[in-house]
Amino acid sequence: MSRVPVRDRTWARFATVRAAGPVAPPDAETLRAQLRELARLDPGHPWLCRVDLTRGRLRPVTGSALDAFVDAVVREIDGDPGPERLAREQLAEPLGELPFRLVLGRSSVALRSAHLLGDGAVVDRWFPALLAGGGASALRRRDTSRSPLLRAGLRRFGRHPLDAVRAVRGAFPLAPPAPPRTREVPELGVPEVVTATVPAAEVARLRAARDEGRTRASVAAQLMSRTAAALARHGVVAEGALVMMDCRRYLGPGAAVTGNFAAGPYLDVDATNAEAMAAALARATDDAVPLVLLAAATARTGALGLRRRLGGSPGVVSPSRVGVPVQPRLTLSYQGRLALDDLPWLDRKAARYLQAAQPAGPEGITVAFAPTSAGTQLTATAHPDVFDPALLRAALAEVAGEAVAGAQPVGSVEGGDSRMAVSARRCPS
Repeated sequence: MSRVPVRDRTWARFATVRAAGPVAPPDAETLRAQLRELARLDPGHPWLCRVDLTRGRLRPVTGSALDAFVDAVVREIDGDPGPERLAREQLAEPLGELPFRLVLGRSSVALRSAHLLGDGAVVDRWFPALLAGGGASALRRRDTSRSPLLRAGLRRFGRHPLDAVRAVRGAFPLAPPAPPRTREVPELGVPEVVTATVPAAEVARLRAARDEGRTRASVAAQLMSRTAAALARHGVVAEGALVMMDCRRYLGPGAAVTGNFAAGPYLDVDATNAEAMAAALARATDDAVPLVLLAAATARTGALGLRRRLGGSPGVVSPSRVGVPVQPRLTLSYQGRLALDDLPWLDRKAARYLQAAQPAGPEGITVAFAPTSAGTQLTATAHPDVFDPALLRAALAEVAGEAVAGAQPVGSVEGGDSRMAVSARRCPS
């Protein structure tokens, strides 16, 4: 039994989902045999352990228990619901003690994994490798640098300690201002998953605009701002945005880390402005604000764990509350270049790769951007009891240059009112 690193225990309550199609997945027995071989080659592999969230430990599955385990984590279903429905269904079904669950449809697949096993950089390597048919050796654990957080901190701030002060200052504010009035909401249901694909030709146009000097904003910043603007035009007006960023860039060449090594600084800028987003992203990256936030989150998780071990109260989970009116909290995650070529695509021009995450609270909207051979896949998750899925779908379709029948914008970037995007079923403003 191994203890989950403190850095990963921060994410113990969360799970992530990946879904892809159209693909020709291997049959379930082939994948199960591959996992049995991995157990032989790499005993104690984290993805072949039962997860004990209460004690923060991983329990390796061995011997006669392995067959039942691999049967549980690899599941075949009849028919083909498609990536979007598969992703939604996997968000709805808890893992329990399982580290992951892989669901195989006829031409689509989905993976739900415990977030404490790894962030997007880890999952987006594991998922394609599992399906690529490269054998168990491709799934073995990679060597990881010792004390990566300390190593990254010393490399970035060791010679210039005053830079750490600037990074701490740059980390604030951590979120938009709290609303003056809030109300309690009933227990929320399963998040809705909404997707759209920005065509490869449009992504190339955005890249050309940057390369030719017509904008200083990267493709990522342009897509993020376009998404925020489309949401605002449909009544979902967020103040700034939280942007997830990989901290591995601060480790230096030759270093590697598994598990979770990302954090999300809040950018207190006009998220609908590509130039403002690009400048804020560059400033946060240069100042290593994500690294400071990662260190702070790890320290807080360690302190809470110590308190529990010393017999302190674990704390009371507060009921969910939303602002009056609702104040959307936008989280953006751009994964950059992904190694998706090994997935068994049936049609690369129609490739869809969904990255669905649990929203950050009842007012949370998470939008992930995944480059594929077909373009850039947008996947938004939000609670349908708070936000009308039809408006989210229309906003993402607008970003992708598509049309959605019957969906009309309810506001403008300047004057949009987030109350108009709120479902009146359970959370009226």
